[in-house]
Amino acid sequence: MLDPTDPLIYDILFPGSVTGSAEVDCPHCSELLSVPVNDACGEETYSCSECGGGFVVDWLEEMVRAI
Repeated sequence: MLDPTDPLIYDILFPGSVTGSAEVDCPHCSELLSVPVNDACGEETYSCSECGGGFVVDWLEEMVRAI
């Protein structure tokens, strides 16, 4: 059973809220990337370390889109 007082539960509900990072798949090359999360309720722009492609992560909607 999950303990609601466990801080890692918040990291599941709000990515990066405890660990400060989250894992996402690059929409260009499908590489699994660990990215910093500064605003778990907003959008952030990243660049893939493998292919160099840019993408935006909407943490609230849990969506990744290529740019």
